[in-house]
Amino acid sequence: MKKYIIFGVSPFLSDIIDIIHANGGRVAKIFLNMPEVQRERTMSFRDRLALLDYKVEVHEDLSAFKPQKGFLYSLGTPTPHKKTLVEELKAKHSLTFAPLIHPTVHVGSNVKIGEGVILNVNTTIGPNAQLDDFCVVNRCVSIGHEAHIGCHALIGPQASIAGAVQVGEGATIAMRATVIDKSQIGAWAVVGAASLVTKDVPANMVVYGSPAKVIRENPDANIDQYKKNRALS
Repeated sequence: MKKYIIFGVSPFLSDIIDIIHANGGRVAKIFLNMPEVQRERTMSFRDRLALLDYKVEVHEDLSAFKPQKGFLYSLGTPTPHKKTLVEELKAKHSLTFAPLIHPTVHVGSNVKIGEGVILNVNTTIGPNAQLDDFCVVNRCVSIGHEAHIGCHALIGPQASIAGAVQVGEGATIAMRATVIDKSQIGAWAVVGAASLVTKDVPANMVVYGSPAKVIRENPDANIDQYKKNRALS
């Protein structure tokens, strides 16, 4: 049985665990990199773990972690700012993260999948697409031929990414958004839920609507500002 160590937690943790189980694995340990933000109408990660039929060892910070043979590593959060966590773990421990792919995912021919990529249930990846390191593709997503998803980008449930689309590093495409072919989404841009992108989206901008229009700068593009916003949420 595959044994996983997870770093960080978020509401997406349930999906991570589900993909691990679908691949015949179990979660052995979780190491927190920062305190969980408990939001209304959302289960805590400890409540999620309590639903499992086995015990998971939880550590409150990263200080107790030491690399161990026989374990696979994953991240418990899809947010693009996990980049900071990845850089810290690699600098201290030289870890390598295997892709985590649900068995129901269809991967076309000549698709390139980077380190630590997560592909959730019933997603389709078209031929010749490229998924860079640590991008996360959620449930029932369609990614077209020759599309390129950048490092740490996040694609929400039921999003549709057409052929030859370029999604920049750290960008977020929210659930049920549609991006037409050959469009470019800039680094750390955000496409709002159910939006229709018909032209290029500038870096660090939030767009929303059908057709999508720029409504403001992305307040979370800077990691320090993200932490402040997170603390206030």
